[in-house]
Amino acid sequence: MKRFLALVCALLLIGSFSLADGSVPGSRICLVCGSPTDESECPVCGALRECWVCYDCLTKNLSDTCMVCRTEKRDSLACQAEDPRPLTAWPAVSHLAAEGDPENLLRLGRYYEKGIMVTQDTDQALALFRKAGEAGYAPAWLYLGKLYDGGIMVGQDFTAAMECYQKAADLGDAEAFWYIGSFYEEGSGVAQSYSMAMDYYQMAADRGDADSIMSIASFYLKGYGVGEDPQKALELYRKAADAGSGLACDYMGYLYMTGYLVEQDIEKGLEWYRKAAALGIARSMYALGYAYQCGQGVEIDLEEAARWYEMAALAGHRNALLVYRVLRP
Repeated sequence: MKRFLALVCALLLIGSFSLADGSVPGSRICLVCGSPTDESECPVCGALRECWVCYDCLTKNLSDTCMVCRTEKRDSLACQAEDPRPLTAWPAVSHLAAEGDPENLLRLGRYYEKGIMVTQDTDQALALFRKAGEAGYAPAWLYLGKLYDGGIMVGQDFTAAMECYQKAADLGDAEAFWYIGSFYEEGSGVAQSYSMAMDYYQMAADRGDADSIMSIASFYLKGYGVGEDPQKALELYRKAADAGSGLACDYMGYLYMTGYLVEQDIEKGLEWYRKAAALGIARSMYALGYAYQCGQGVEIDLEEAARWYEMAALAGHRNALLVYRVLRP
């Protein structure tokens, strides 16, 4: 279940924008309007082939350094490609991907996956993901692994997923170690082994993955491959939460709200839920909505409850939308 939640969060991308004519980019992209062109001048906006717009000051340039703010062209394009607005990011993403930049090969693959700025093409998306991975970009192998793991765009294939996760782990990706550990914990495509799972979780934790600390904590709580030790588990849950695991913050909220493993403290529970909500955990947003709806540790405030339910619904919590519609019909 935890791996399923992680997959949903990691692969969620909202929105779809397609080119009006359904065309795919040519060998060159106009860096002013994003239109495909192999001509010396863009047939759409008339910009010269070498022209680019500085992301920092919006100045048009022909040289590799902005004439106004002195930003380097490559740095400007890298920042532009990260812009969450597809229309703004598109020229830089496609240009850098055409140059073989692995981060933007992955980004362009997601555009093809979702039909953003191009006609949706899953084969092209998968090819771009692999090209990025083969260029030594661990996040590309991790993303491919998640697709095979969840059966998204491709048939669910735990063996292929494991191969991709292992390639990402070989490149040092901490999250990939966690996913491999989850395979051993659940027996997905491999023989179940709590000791192997613990080893991979520990390797992920050693590389800074906070969620892996939570997984280790659950082993001590349940006695999976280690002696059952609730206090050790509690220490690790707190450590994972302090290290920035949203799931661990959510669980700490649950512990204090219910009095499980700790003395019940509604105020502390709500505090942990707020931390988890700030980290994007929909369940904590829902819990805060419920608290304000029912007066659990706070004064009843249906407007505030509706606000939290709305946030939870937008974050993917299905029940939250139903309650929100009741409060704000």
